[in-house]
Amino acid sequence: VRNGFEVHVVNKLGTRQAYELHVDAPERATVTLASPRVELDPLAQTNVVIFVTAPRSEPLGGDLVHVSVARAGAENDAIAQTVRLLGVR
Repeated sequence: VRNGFEVHVVNKLGTRQAYELHVDAPERATVTLASPRVELDPLAQTNVVIFVTAPRSEPLGGDLVHVSVARAGAENDAIAQTVRLLGVR
């Protein structure tokens, strides 16, 4: 069973910046993060694809995944979001 997400990252600063993405998921899940680090020119933007997968025998329905984005070197200023996963009924 796979849940897919896109994280929209925008550099609102006047200089080129690197951003790092981090995903915390349940232990039984496999996380595929298309680009854990992106570099953006001023006012540029991109979407980063995240897949969270688990075997059918251990569905993730209702489990929480925490996604955070921070400028490289500024992890204390991360923007974070919690997502509830969909599962098989």
